[in-house]
Amino acid sequence: MRKPAVILLAATTHAALSLGVFLLAFQKGMARFDAGGPTPMIEQALNIAVFVLHFPLVHLAQGAPRGWFSGLWGYVPILANSLLWTVMLVYVYFSLRGTRRAT
Repeated sequence: MRKPAVILLAATTHAALSLGVFLLAFQKGMARFDAGGPTPMIEQALNIAVFVLHFPLVHLAQGAPRGWFSGLWGYVPILANSLLWTVMLVYVYFSLRGTRRAT
């Protein structure tokens, strides 16, 4: 019963972090948009963080035909991506934890 709760909490945290970092990067980009100046280092770091957090499913969903993820359906790839990240991280964690106990 503990693993599903950990997975749900971590997936929710990843999804909130993904959306939050994306909105912050978008806000920074729009604030600089009219001036047309160079991209500051913090904005570049935010853009890299968004790229990493949205890998791989959100990037695949962006290439889907128009209308597949319109409206509230746009959150489905983000939530699925967060769940994928979480399941993989929990799997790696418990695999490493089990390996350490065996030795």
